Order: sequence, then C-alpha cells, then structure tokens
Amino acid sequence: MRFVRLLSASLLSLLLVACGGGGSLEEGGDTGGDGSSSGSYSITVTVVDSEGNEITDENPLSRDNEAKAVATLSATSGSVAGKRIVFSLADELGELKVVKVETDEDGIAETDVLAGQQKGAGEIIATYTLSNGDEVSAKDSFTTQGDDVVVTEETADVDVLLLTGCNAGWDDDRDNVMLDPRDPNTGCNIVNSISSNEVGEIYVEVTSIQSGNGVESAIVNAQTSVGTVLPSSGTALTDSFGRALLRLQPGNQGGAGTITAEALGVTDTTNFAVGAVNLQLTVDNGLATDNNNNVIPLKAGGSTVIEVQLRDNEGNLFQSPTDVEFSSTCAASGQSTLDDKVKSRAGIATATYRANGCNINDNVTVTIETGGKNYTASTIIPVEASPVQSIQFMDVSEQFIALPPGEGGVPTQSVVRFKLLDEDGNPVAQDRIDFRLSDGAGKAMLTQLTGNTSNNGEVQTTVTSGVVPGSLVVKACYVPKADVAALPEGDDLTCWVDEYEACQAVDAPSSCPEGELNLIPLSEQISSVSSLLTLSSGVTDQNSFDLSTDVINSNSLYYNGVTSNLTVFFGDQFNQLSGDGVEATVLTEAGVTGVIDGTQFNPTFKCQTTDAACTIQWRSQGDRPFWDYKWGNRIGDIDGNPSTTEGINPKTGEQNCDPYFGAAAPCINGMIRAKNDPNGIVMGGRVTVTAVAKGQENFVDEESSDGVTRRNGLFDIGEYYQEYDLTEAFIDHNENGTFDKANCDPAPGPTDPCSELLSRGGHNETWRDLDNDGIFDEADGKYNGLLCSQEAEAAGECTRELIEVRSSIEMVMSGDEPYVRFTVDSGNCTTDPQRVLESTNVSGKCDIVLVNVSTGDNGGLASQAIDIYYSDEFGNPLPVGTEIELSASNGVLDVLEHTSVVGNSNTDKPMHSKVLISREQEGNQIFSGSLNITFTIPSGQDDVDNKVVVASMNVIDDQ
Repeated sequence: MRFVRLLSASLLSLLLVACGGGGSLEEGGDTGGDGSSSGSYSITVTVVDSEGNEITDENPLSRDNEAKAVATLSATSGSVAGKRIVFSLADELGELKVVKVETDEDGIAETDVLAGQQKGAGEIIATYTLSNGDEVSAKDSFTTQGDDVVVTEETADVDVLLLTGCNAGWDDDRDNVMLDPRDPNTGCNIVNSISSNEVGEIYVEVTSIQSGNGVESAIVNAQTSVGTVLPSSGTALTDSFGRALLRLQPGNQGGAGTITAEALGVTDTTNFAVGAVNLQLTVDNGLATDNNNNVIPLKAGGSTVIEVQLRDNEGNLFQSPTDVEFSSTCAASGQSTLDDKVKSRAGIATATYRANGCNINDNVTVTIETGGKNYTASTIIPVEASPVQSIQFMDVSEQFIALPPGEGGVPTQSVVRFKLLDEDGNPVAQDRIDFRLSDGAGKAMLTQLTGNTSNNGEVQTTVTSGVVPGSLVVKACYVPKADVAALPEGDDLTCWVDEYEACQAVDAPSSCPEGELNLIPLSEQISSVSSLLTLSSGVTDQNSFDLSTDVINSNSLYYNGVTSNLTVFFGDQFNQLSGDGVEATVLTEAGVTGVIDGTQFNPTFKCQTTDAACTIQWRSQGDRPFWDYKWGNRIGDIDGNPSTTEGINPKTGEQNCDPYFGAAAPCINGMIRAKNDPNGIVMGGRVTVTAVAKGQENFVDEESSDGVTRRNGLFDIGEYYQEYDLTEAFIDHNENGTFDKANCDPAPGPTDPCSELLSRGGHNETWRDLDNDGIFDEADGKYNGLLCSQEAEAAGECTRELIEVRSSIEMVMSGDEPYVRFTVDSGNCTTDPQRVLESTNVSGKCDIVLVNVSTGDNGGLASQAIDIYYSDEFGNPLPVGTEIELSASNGVLDVLEHTSVVGNSNTDKPMHSKVLISREQEGNQIFSGSLNITFTIPSGQDDVDNKVVVASMNVIDDQ
C-alpha cells in the first residue's frame, strides 16, 4: 500500500550547467524612480557551481552539485545598483528558489537553482525592464540530473521483506554494491515464518517513482506486533541505493505478527509467523566436589555462580535472549542473596548466590516462561553455619527517660535493642541473649532478663526508670542454646559473676535454677553494652523553679504597649532539666501577660517549655499600681498644686521627702515603706509577677539512721524541714513575703482595712485556691510530692499530692521624668559665701544649690564633694537604658562614683552619683557656670524620640 506526502522544496539544493548569454538596450531620457540615467544597458547570465565552474554535461546540476544563476547588469552611464532582475526557466527542467533579485553595487544579482525532479537540458533567462517598459535579457543553458529527493504526490515506493539465513557480511560493501536479497549468492531467504530462536533481518527498499532510483538517506521507521525490532529505536537510514536493514528478534511467545515499515510518508507491511521451540534445562551449582564426588558445602558468607544452559529440541544452545528466574528458600528469608532474574546470552544464563546467614541445604529453583510454556529445574546448595562473633548494640527507643511520673509527657521507659551477628556480619536467629543493668543505683529495672533473637537476629529488653537520675547502661551477653541443651536437666549458664556466686551460697535466691548454675568463662563470653540512655527529668520542684525578665524597670509608667520578656525555668529534685511540654501559668498584679508574637489565633496564654524553659511577654496597660493621689506615695509635690497631697503620707500627715529648695526631690535614703513599717507608704508603679506550675516541695536526703534507710532519692521518715513547707501560692503585691489579703468594707472609711490609712499594700492579694475551699491554706507540716516513700506516707510525714511551685519578680513601671537632689555632707546647713545650703531630713546632709570655688582671697573653697540623688516620681529607678552624663561648665569636675547607664533594677532607693568640684589651677575667665546631670531616656514607644532632661546647680569662682 502506497502513501504520499508533500515535502518542502528546500530539503535539497540543486546545481546548474550553462553557456553564458547577454543582451543590450539603449534607454533615452529616463529619469524615473529606478534612479538610472539615460544610456545603454546590457545584461549577461551564467549558471555555475559552488566553486564557480560552469554547469555542463560533464559537470551537471544535481542535489550533490549545487548551482546558482549569476546575472550581471552593465550600463554606459548611470547606476547599476538596486535594479530588479527577474529570473525564469524556459521549460520544466530545474527549479528556481527566488525569481526576483535586486542587483548589488556592481550590478550583480544571484539566485539558487535546484535540480528538480526531471533529468535533461534546461534554459534560464535573466531580464531587466527599463522604466519606459523596454526589456533587456540574457539566456544560459544547463544540464540537470533531476534527482531532487523532494517527494510530491505519487513519487515514492516502499517495500519491506523479512529475511533469514543471509551470509555473514553480506551487507559489508552496501555503499558501493546494491543489496539484492533475491540473489542466491547472498544466502538470504525471503520468508513469512521464523523460529523463536532465530534473529531475522528486516529489509526495506525506498524508490523514487519519478526517477526509478533508490532514495538515499531517507529515514525508515519499522515496527512489529510480535517480538522486537533492533535497534530499539526502530529507525535506520537508507544507503546510497535506497536500502535499509534492521533486525527482528521474534521472542519466545510464538504466534503471528506484522512488520510495518514507513519512509517519506509511505508505508508497507509484511506478515510473519513465529514458531516456538521446546527447551531443555541443565543447572550447575558451581560447587566443587571431593575425592568421593561429594559436593563440598558453601562456606558461611561464601558465594558461588549458578549456570543454566538452555537447549532446543536438537540439543543446540537456544540463541534467543530469554528471561531466567532464580529463587530459593534462604533468599526468600533474606539469609542469602541471589540474582532473581537474568537474561540468557547464547543459551547460557548465570546467577550469583551468596550465603548471608543461611545454614541449610538451600533448594534453588530455576524458572523460564517462553512460547507460552513454563520450564523449571533445580539444584541444591549446602551452606555451612557461621560461628557467633558479636552482639551489636542497635538503639534505644528513648534516649532520655524521666523519673516517675514523667512530667510533661516524657516517657518513663525505653526499649533497648541488640543484634546477634556471626563472623560474616549476618544476623543469628533464635538464640539466647541475657540482660542486666550495669549497677543497681536508682532502682531502675529491666522488664526482661533474657530474650531470644528474631529471624533478623534482633532482641530487646525494656528499661523502666527508678528514682535517682543518672546514666543507665544495659549489658547483653550471648548464652548459646546448644551449650545449655548439652547440660544436665535443670542446669543453666550465666555470664554474670555476682549472679553465679549468689547461686553458690547456701541461702541462694529463688531466681537460681533448680540444678547448677554454670559460669561461661570470660574468654568465651560474647557481650555488649548499650549507650545513649539517660534517666532524669523528674517533676519540677520548688528550689529549681524560677522566673526572670529581660527588662525590670521599663519606661512604662506613662506609656501603654511597652513589653518585657518573662522566662520561666524548670528543674527537678536533682536540679536537672525538666522535660519539654510542661506548662506554667504566669500572673501579674498589673499590666497583662501572654504570648505576643504578632500572629493571629495563636494561643496567647500558653507558656510551654522547650529545654525546660518557656517565655511569654508582659505588656503595660490598664491601671498602674497605687497610682491614685490618695495613697500619698509620691516623693513630693510633683504637680505644683499645694492643695493636692500626693507627696504626704496619709498615715502620718508628713511629707515623704523634704523638698529640694522648694521642688520635689527623692528621699536620700528612700521612702519609708508599708511593707517594713505599718506607718509607711505603699510604693506605686511596682508590679509583682508570679509564675506557678504543678510540682513538688523540696527535701534533702539525709543519712540513714535508727534503721531508716535514706540517701535513696525518696522522701523518708525524718527528712521534713519546715523551711521547705509551702503555703498555697499567692501574688505578693507588697513584696513582704506574707499573704496580706484583707476583706474590704463595702463603704470605704477610716476603719476599712483596704484604705490608705490602714493598708500595707497587700489587701487585694490573690491566691491559688487549689482545693477550692475558699480559704488560703497555710503550710501543712508535711512534704508534698511524688517522691514520698511508702514508709514516710504511712507515718504521716508526707503525701504524694502535687502542689504549685512558684516564683515571683518585682517589676517597676518607671517614669521618664527624673527628680534630682544635690547634697553635701555637713553638720551645719547654714548658707555662707562658700555655699548656698538648706537642711534635709537626714542628719549630716544638706541640700546645695551653689558652690563657690574662688581663690582663698575671695573666700572660696578649694573643692567640694557633692552627692546627687535621682529617681522617678514614686522614688523608683529611672527606665533601664537611661544614659546619665555628668559635666561642669565651671570649676574642675572629678567623678567619684557614677553609673553611666541605668541597668535592670527594682531598688526602692534613689540612684546616686558622687562628684568633686575643685578650684581651677588656672582661670578660664568664666565666673559663673553649673554642675550638670543630663538624662537621655529611651522612649517607651517605638515612634517617639528619646527624652533628654538636664538638672543643674550653680558653680561660681573668681578666675
């Protein structure tokens, strides 16, 4: 069947042969658009090959000899550039690629000439048309082979044949001699049937219908419905005679099939049948034999090559590549490795067998499926057993186990795995391993003291945690079952010396065997130890629980949204880290606490541990503690209004701090606080933050005495200590360490315990009512915790109930308005020419606002030491990060005591610097200046600049 298609004419190039020709014409008075001037024009045309040689009968145009037509336009005057030359053919011989070409500056125009599909002599014409319509032309003849491979409709023919029996090398000279399978000398047979053990040849002819010649370099695609075409791409190029060869591998299935060949859009087919052959299999296991012709067993870990021969009915090796499958009992269980599928070559298939723990007569089965039939054969490979060589520690399920009860979900047991290996590194199955802990500290235990290895040689035991932390090591020892079986009934073997010695004693423990326990000699023992197992992380206890913050005194008294990080730290009875996932509850007297991470819908209240710590945030907002003027807890009259009492103690009616020359200033020794004195004031701007978590009280292991065993990690009789006994947790607003909750009167008045007249600041303290009885529970006189021993619990000295461990910090909501006092040490606060002073409420201290360091003739001081005190309005420290600079514009300044940057602090005393102002050795001609203290306070808000405040006193001199 023939199919055709159209191909582009540009697939191949053609060449021309011709004799030159020319013509001329006079043009008169033309000044048209082609830019020529009047004069005489002439033209010539020649067809030449790529080397410039003329196309002739001896040098014809063909697809291998490319050609072009070269036209040259000349003129007696005027330009010859840019003139359009039209090329044409006198007949159907040849083909032009371009017909209209403009001349270059030399008057030359060229176009390619193709060979076309007809052979013979042709003629090409080059014509130039003047502006007045006259033409000048020239001709040239050429010879063409007409062998263009461009195929148009009905121009190609494809034939496909199946060949067998062709002589070796019959196609060696195919580029010079055309293949002809019909020639008996080739030995080829044109067939439509083939045996499954033969490889046939697919012969394809591609012929041009127009020329009758074979088409060179055409791509042939071949496919088959049965078997396989080789090469696997199924493609080949035709030779110079239009012939292509491929191969057919018919396969082993038998049946009928079709070969389809396609080239240049034309296809042809041929049908064929495949005849299957009967196979005979012989198997050689590759093992040597002894003198008695007995097979020598394969060494453990050794290998051998199994060879299978495939022969046809006539005893010839079956040449067709065939899949051969191998299987065995040990290979199925992983105790040997075996090539499971190989392909035969020239009738022989080989597979490598390697013993990996197999110690039986392993039956290897060979299976072939071909031509719709199954063929099987088998061989036996005896394998020797390999001696046990080592125990390999594998892993633990949990590297870290917790003391009971495993706080935060930390496991309290771990599976430890070992593997028993032979000398070749293969697992040893169904043999015995004994276990024990390296020591008995902490009462950790094993759930299994002996175990049998699995098919992959693995065995395991489980470690359960005790009561004392530390590293745990599991020892494993190999006890050969064969050796135990050889002992008298009731006897047993062990690797453990202490166990052996215990069983030799008169009062042997019940764990000893009924017969005799024998010790495996140390030189014969095969043992191993575990690693990576740590026992720790019990329940959090009070003295390991802590709370801290990165910013204690934040600039938050006047600003909302100022944050500090709060970190809670956990540890157990043995001061080791608690497990991850434990939660703390963080409570605050003012502001709020929670997770502030800028992400929506995350839990904002969870403080859950990672590496035994968790971090949340505190944020300033809401009421500031004891802010109201009624508490009279400022350092003085900060608003300048004499009618307000913010600086007057409501309990005594006295000013908290004496003024500094009429201005509010910090008390030199700090204000008297209600936490220490019932007549003191409740300081404002101070925030108690408390963290609590489930845990247990402290105890200390004491020495054993009077028959009571101690030093065991448990709370025992006689280990109670009152200092460790805890009340219910509470938020200590006034920092005095006691729970001061008061029941406030419905109507505030002078007898109300919550009023400014009677309160010491703890009247609104809240507590954690664990038993929900509405009563604050004091310490109960017992140890409370999971380490309570059975004996101590029976004696009423402890309970196994958990309490809340707790830790608190006192944060300060500092103000960014500093108040300053300059003082000197003096027993007389009378002003004189040297100093302007006033008395303070501290003996031996005087406020100073001016110092004179003039020369002695003018009554000045040589030097004066000056103390500077500063705080915010509540007497609290200035915000952390505040930079403090001391300077003097007159006199000589020496700094004696000073901190240049305010650190984290919750002190209730004012901050302090000390300087020395001295007389100048040589005058600076400045007679009046100042001693300055400059505060640069970091803003409490991101979009606000730092605040700068300067406080000064006068310094005068006479030079």
